[in-house]
Amino acid sequence: MEVYINEEQIIKEAQNRLQRYLPIEWEGNRYNAMDAWNILIASAAMGGSLASVCRECKDTPHNNTLRDQLTAQNWNDEQIEEGLNKLLAESSLQSSWPGSYQIAIDLHEEPFYGEIPQEDPEIIRRGEAKAGTTYFHVFATAYVIRSNRRWTLALARVRANESMLSVVDRMRERVENLGIKVSVYLLDRQFWCYELLEAWKEIPYIIPIRKTGKEGSGGGTRPLFEFKKSQFETYTMTSQTKQTMEIEVAVVVLPETAEQKQKRISKFEKAYQKAKEKEQEKAQLFNKNPTPATKRSLTCAKNALDKAREELNKERKSKLKTALCYAVNKVKQWSLKQIYQTYRRRFGIESSYRQSRQARMVTTSRKPWFRLLRFGIAMALRNLWIEVRWLLGEPKQGRSGRKIPKDLLPFPMFLRWIVSAFWKIAGFRTYLLPQSDLPEPLWKRPQEKREELTPALLHEGPSIQAIASNF
Repeated sequence: MEVYINEEQIIKEAQNRLQRYLPIEWEGNRYNAMDAWNILIASAAMGGSLASVCRECKDTPHNNTLRDQLTAQNWNDEQIEEGLNKLLAESSLQSSWPGSYQIAIDLHEEPFYGEIPQEDPEIIRRGEAKAGTTYFHVFATAYVIRSNRRWTLALARVRANESMLSVVDRMRERVENLGIKVSVYLLDRQFWCYELLEAWKEIPYIIPIRKTGKEGSGGGTRPLFEFKKSQFETYTMTSQTKQTMEIEVAVVVLPETAEQKQKRISKFEKAYQKAKEKEQEKAQLFNKNPTPATKRSLTCAKNALDKAREELNKERKSKLKTALCYAVNKVKQWSLKQIYQTYRRRFGIESSYRQSRQARMVTTSRKPWFRLLRFGIAMALRNLWIEVRWLLGEPKQGRSGRKIPKDLLPFPMFLRWIVSAFWKIAGFRTYLLPQSDLPEPLWKRPQEKREELTPALLHEGPSIQAIASNF
């Protein structure tokens, strides 16, 4: 007997997990907590808003009713964060974790617009300008990289004055509480700071180094990026209030790829083409009106063209190299190639964020707890997708174990599964109200009436009021 995984099982499992760790108390005559979770999950899967989902369904509460019920739960950031981490832990523990694994910790920023909430100003963190703002909702996530699978193990909100050391310690504690052994932590560049490096002397990590110091001054970390050969180096980090500290640095020098070279050269080719067009334009003006002024303009254009041609030829002949610098600890026995390849795999996190954005509901709400809930639901759905593909699939021979091929269940298709199940439950609104006192559609009118109206519709283009009056 064949057992199938269907969309109804998926949405039921998602709502049961969310209700288990973030219970909604709503005992209505017609709707209840499961209806609320259905709408929240479907909004995430569709990438829409609560209002649009409620408007398109036959059997759902009004979106204002749903919002009032969610507000009545009196949730705060701490409750949401605790519940979501328990949910992610349950998802991760569906599989055994023998051996040790590489853990990636990253920061994710969501732009914030408007006035900072006065009741809790620490909820918004300032950062580098992006998407037209310098204020963000910031979330930290911990991922495990296992056989090209990226499980979200934990998440947390990062408050305004919270140090990077505090953030990574919270993430590390949650990962270790899951019983997962860590071979190395792969941290984001934003975690490069004196306090963290000093506190993590006994913990293995790899962190990209920020380029600091003025060009030509020989200070900061800039000299590390000027090496022409891959090597291990020692960098002395200083602090205004604490003693100096020596850090092991892996400098990996990479030749420029063909794609990078083509991108660099194309920039100079465009400049050369622009200078050439300008020179031709000035030549035409000089031919039409040979005056001293047009002659000077033509001479300047020719000089600019010669300079652009020289720079283009120089760039075509040059062979650039890129230096990547990593602060490393407790991995000195690794080769430079191993360090580079290990950290490169960490960029799969960006793929995870891209996928999670496909499962993030649209909202204009400024409530911090709702923003965190929205982010957590997206991560939970992505983890559930991995469970379905890797743990519930048809048994397969070989080291891969159980696996559903990617092309049979990509993440967008998984989200459409959820939407399909939701339409079965709530029903899609396929009609408009009111159904009375509406003009009869054109295709239902008698043939002679249609012949009267069609020329007017196609040629004269009358207003809607004029057409309606004919009915």
